[in-house]
Amino acid sequence: MNTLLVCLDFSDHTDALLDEAKIFASGICDRVVLLHVVQPGPDFTGYETGLDYSCGKTHEILVLREGQTKALAETWKQALGDFEVIPLTVQGIPRHEILHQAEALDATHILMGTHGHGKLYHLLMGSTAQGVLNHTSVPVIFVPISRP
Repeated sequence: MNTLLVCLDFSDHTDALLDEAKIFASGICDRVVLLHVVQPGPDFTGYETGLDYSCGKTHEILVLREGQTKALAETWKQALGDFEVIPLTVQGIPRHEILHQAEALDATHILMGTHGHGKLYHLLMGSTAQGVLNHTSVPVIFVPISRP
């Protein structure tokens, strides 16, 4: 079974990424997994908000994104109907979770957007796309996402 793992970040460019994913998926896939990774909240947020506030916000975001991912999967099922579409929302560090889910789901391809943040950003923050590419043996398809 050919499985395409589509990595969503719900940025302004998610629709463009999904358009490319539909084109790619219709040619090679039996199954599409729409994955969104919610980053964990900080361990310590300072005195003004407190740890409980941070954990609650992370949970709210997780529930919201889970609903959005499920809605996208339903839209895909209705529109394309010829393959299985699975929504998946997890919490963790995006690079690690994408690699973990690709292995757990036996993905044959990974599709993700690249934002092109620039060298300073990548030096300080790293790149999820680069981290996935450097640590997987699964073919990765990048969709360039231009900044406004």
